[in-house]
Amino acid sequence: MDTFQFAPDGTEEDGEQDFALLEELEIQYEDQFTDEAGNIYPVPEIVPHRGCSHDYVSGTETLHGKQSDGGCIVKQYRAQRCSKCGTVVRGEEINVITYKVCPH
Repeated sequence: MDTFQFAPDGTEEDGEQDFALLEELEIQYEDQFTDEAGNIYPVPEIVPHRGCSHDYVSGTETLHGKQSDGGCIVKQYRAQRCSKCGTVVRGEEINVITYKVCPH
């Protein structure tokens, strides 16, 4: 069986390779919803329209929490957002990322 290792152009051959994250999370709000098209919306703290006949779209809710040591924790959930009033319904947790130094 053959093993292949792919490295970006310009990396050093001595094993000290510097790989960037494949996908950098875009954090615009401490609590945000990203739809499947990549649009980002803030998640409202207070539901603006309780009588809304909701029309939900699927996506991901991202919670960003800064830590006292300068790092942060980012939690991601499956979620749905009403395209009419902005209400977000959080589903199951799908990812937790801990940064020692907050890049956001």
